[in-house]
Amino acid sequence: MAAADAGRPPVVAPGLIAAPAGIDLVAAFAGLAAHGDDGLVRLDGDRLYTIERLDRTAVAVETTLTPDDHGHLAVVVEAGAVALLERATQAIAARLHLPGAAFMALMAEDPVIRRAHQTAGTRPTLLYPEPLVVLLRTISAQLVNLAWAATTRRRLADGFGITRPVGQGWVIDIDPARIAALDPDEIKALQFTGAKARAIVAVAQAILAGDLDAAALSRLDTPAIRARLTAIAGIGDWTADWVLARGLGRPVVATGDLGVRKAVARAYFGQEIIPATDVARATSHWGAAALDAQTLLLATLSSAGAEGATPRMAARPRPGVVRRPKAETRS
Repeated sequence: MAAADAGRPPVVAPGLIAAPAGIDLVAAFAGLAAHGDDGLVRLDGDRLYTIERLDRTAVAVETTLTPDDHGHLAVVVEAGAVALLERATQAIAARLHLPGAAFMALMAEDPVIRRAHQTAGTRPTLLYPEPLVVLLRTISAQLVNLAWAATTRRRLADGFGITRPVGQGWVIDIDPARIAALDPDEIKALQFTGAKARAIVAVAQAILAGDLDAAALSRLDTPAIRARLTAIAGIGDWTADWVLARGLGRPVVATGDLGVRKAVARAYFGQEIIPATDVARATSHWGAAALDAQTLLLATLSSAGAEGATPRMAARPRPGVVRRPKAETRS
């Protein structure tokens, strides 16, 4: 099933996407780089680096998020993959989820969303359609801060992935088959908890079995996907919410997320934080615009708009030993 009310920028030609008018994509996606570089999905300056799986063929892709003189975003594939450029361009366009008609209708009827839009502008959502990547992002972030989550993901990527150069940069490809064959203790040694290590291996095995691969998930409705995800030990509703929203573009509100609880509390109640049940009630009218409204309110949490500035990153370093910080809820 397609994402509800999914907007995307049009593909002009292989390697060219029409830049969405009036949206600074680099600023909008700044949070991707604000907490560290996990190597798996990278924002380096104004270039986005991803792995696109096209009929199970992994292709490294560089997308320049600053429009050229003709208003186009340039998409480049790694050497030897030119034949897949058109499909890779379509895949990148699909990652750039733009607010659609449902959001415009919500904004017309909801003064809170209207004011937030006046403050923060139109906010796209960057999707993570590869199941292993979105699940690694969510599992790693359970009960820790986002910087530590990025650090542990980078260790996993460095230890078991393959660096693929593309354009002016690189991205790490992490194969589900490689992760599925690991002993969870090998992942735990990277300072994941034992529960997270076991969940990561179980997820990779489910992807290989066809239960959690992208094609299978796209055919299921939201409750069925949630049931399939939460059947895996170590995956609860919080993880499932973010996989549904930012992996598949479904109109799902992560009601238990600390950041969402704060954003909705401030916008609708003028309070610092509210319980998840109150978030669910306050956002029940969002409907098909839920993903876009959630992205917008999260963007208003800081004056920077997203989650901080975008640094220019140096050539790929090896991660050093970092002391694990005290666990905290994801924000």
